[in-house]
Amino acid sequence: MTQLITISIIVQIIVGLFVGGVIGTIHFYSLHWNSNNFLIKGRALSAMLIQLARFALLSVTLFCLAQWSATSLLCSLIALLIARQYVLNSCIKAAP
Repeated sequence: MTQLITISIIVQIIVGLFVGGVIGTIHFYSLHWNSNNFLIKGRALSAMLIQLARFALLSVTLFCLAQWSATSLLCSLIALLIARQYVLNSCIKAAP
């Protein structure tokens, strides 16, 4: 019985880290891409809609993970912060 609980927690950690990393990378790369849309004239409405979609995707994903388990939610938030740092570093290196 304790082996099943241990395996279940390990699966929750792995899934949380993977989902958080993927969602975080998508979320922060789309933020970088979307910030350029705000600067282009006539694209503010589409940029706001993309911003809304980014937050909706992140919210739904985190809500689903929270419904599954607190462990997966916490691990996904850790991976989200790691993905944020990764995207920020890559954007700084790509800047002229």
